[in-house]
Amino acid sequence: MKNKVINSNIVVYIAVIIGIVFIFLRTYNFFNEKINRLGCEANITTLRASIERFRSYRHGEIADDEGRIDMSVLIAAKVLPNKVVCPINGDYKTDPRGQIYCTFHGKKAGGK
Repeated sequence: MKNKVINSNIVVYIAVIIGIVFIFLRTYNFFNEKINRLGCEANITTLRASIERFRSYRHGEIADDEGRIDMSVLIAAKVLPNKVVCPINGDYKTDPRGQIYCTFHGKKAGGK
């Protein structure tokens, strides 16, 4: 009888531990996704400001035919200190209206 009580207590402890781990992982994933999205939004804001500075005193294209932003042009013009990278490895592109977006996070990450 004593073994059954000990075994049932062990099962309860294991269930509680599994529940705590599950809650921890869900919370971790939620905040990790949020942090990645905020980092991407900050990068888009930085790119937007750099492109505006570049266009204020120079003319030229900063995107290729597919809309991918050529950061080496911005770095060479000294309007962008270094290459910005999406935390999830999305590419930063411009749409036909000139708005910057991330290929992973989509147009909502850019704000406007």
